[in-house]
Amino acid sequence: MSVVLGLAVTGIAEESTTFKELKEQAEQGDAYAQYNLGLCYDEGKGVPQDYVETYAWSLHAALNGNSKLKDLLVEKLTPEQIAAGQVRAKELQQKLEK
Repeated sequence: MSVVLGLAVTGIAEESTTFKELKEQAEQGDAYAQYNLGLCYDEGKGVPQDYVETYAWSLHAALNGNSKLKDLLVEKLTPEQIAAGQVRAKELQQKLEK
């Protein structure tokens, strides 16, 4: 179980209501929620494991002041996964700006 900023990621992801709240907070620009949402996708906690989605949320977290996950992922992901994550981050940004 990962503990990040006082939140147990497995506990967040496994309770769908709480996961929905986490996602809502992330979509509202909360860097800590974006970071934790990225971890959920990274570890497959409550959602299918998806490194592209992980990287996309980590980029948003970094833009909002929390770059820890993005920095770790650069070493873990392939260039193709990073490129796909950048595309996905742009899609998310367009969605979130509406």
